[in-house]
Amino acid sequence: MKAISLLKTFVLFFSIFPFSTLTYSQEVEPGSFYVDHKSGFDANDGRAISEGGTGPWKTIQKAASTVKGGDTVYVRDGVYFEPKGLGIASDSAGIEIVNEGREGEYIRLLGFPGERPVIDMQGQAACFSIFGGSYIEISGFELRNCDGGGVWIRSGSERKNHNIIISNNIIHHIDGVSGGNVGGVRADHISDSKISDNMIYHIRVGGEMNENASGIHSYRMGNMVIEHNEISDASNGVFHKHPNFIGEPVGEFRYNIIKDVKNAFRFENTEGLPEVAYHKDASIHHNVVFEGNFLYDNTFRAKTQSSGLSIFNNTIVGSGVTISGFSGVNIFNNIMYGSAYIRVQYKDDVFTSDSRHGGSLRFVDYNIYYPDFYAILGFYGSQSYRYGSLQEWQSVSGSREIERLTTAMDSSPDLHSKVVDPLFVNVAVEDYRVSETSPAKTMGRGGSYVGAYGGSSLPGVRNIRFDAKPSPPDLSID
Repeated sequence: MKAISLLKTFVLFFSIFPFSTLTYSQEVEPGSFYVDHKSGFDANDGRAISEGGTGPWKTIQKAASTVKGGDTVYVRDGVYFEPKGLGIASDSAGIEIVNEGREGEYIRLLGFPGERPVIDMQGQAACFSIFGGSYIEISGFELRNCDGGGVWIRSGSERKNHNIIISNNIIHHIDGVSGGNVGGVRADHISDSKISDNMIYHIRVGGEMNENASGIHSYRMGNMVIEHNEISDASNGVFHKHPNFIGEPVGEFRYNIIKDVKNAFRFENTEGLPEVAYHKDASIHHNVVFEGNFLYDNTFRAKTQSSGLSIFNNTIVGSGVTISGFSGVNIFNNIMYGSAYIRVQYKDDVFTSDSRHGGSLRFVDYNIYYPDFYAILGFYGSQSYRYGSLQEWQSVSGSREIERLTTAMDSSPDLHSKVVDPLFVNVAVEDYRVSETSPAKTMGRGGSYVGAYGGSSLPGVRNIRFDAKPSPPDLSID
């Protein structure tokens, strides 16, 4: 019965992302290393026999312990179970990448072209761990039944994690200890890195849909690009729990498809962190979000206010945008469909405490709302100002609370926005591209398009290293 249930989970997952591409055509690079758990031995040199080597290694850990900057490793098909690692990060770190690459010379661990190596840790360890690493790429794997993270980029080292690429993986059924923080990709103390083109789903904490179960979960990231991922069946799509302490911009979250989550994007802060800890300059654009709240901004408790959030060219179905702590927020060129709203709300202690901050808007315009729209500004509860239509919202002015909330806006909000049907291709099958006659084609800022579809790059996974859908998990160990 368990195998049948897991098979249904896979079928359901791929049915909700109909536009994903599952093709891969890259050729292997000469002089590379190889891992094959069926024919390999760790006493080999890892080189192809046809190139004068003694043959592939048996374990991925042997490769991860050996290779250095500029080396590429191809992992052949099969199910790999290697929970113990080397004990560098912890006794349950899984496969630990020991060395670091260099600029222009990455350490690359790749699934063999046309094959689909599976790492299944049986819930005993993370699948991959990086502990103070740099210039590392992990691509082309199916990671399942991992503890804490499919890929866990860890903090605690004197070396900062940077220039890391996690791409083209299918990551699912990730769980962790109750009270912990779990991510399909867990990325801590990291900068100048990219998480892209991954399918991530079924993330839990202690077996439950906990608020700390995220497709991508991070403490203190900066200058990140999170793009073209497809995330579902988690509490959060992308959760930036604590900001970095060195003033780096957050980065860009773009071209992702996120559904069946509580919050697609979530930011938090706390007054327990130092003054240098605040979220800065995050861009959220060209994402498609449905069956979940678009943004959870929980940054109002902080010594220093977070600032510089830009939300543009997103297609948001069944949700709007709520700001609680960010200042100077830009919201433009978005489609909000089914439940369209903008809310800037806070508690009354923002006027009495230096560690409480009310959010504010800077520029809001050129959005499409359907079938109607409302806005709320002010205190949570009875002291809020509610605007029941776009026309009312366009005339915002007046009271002290509203002036504070709309700090530095260039004009009244949404003067060029409209309540109009965006004319999606087919809502019934969750196809949120717009038709040829859609007003979204030219209604944006400067005559540009509105929503996530219309640019040179489309949301969702572009290219994944598998020729077929993943098989149901095989819980046995070869």
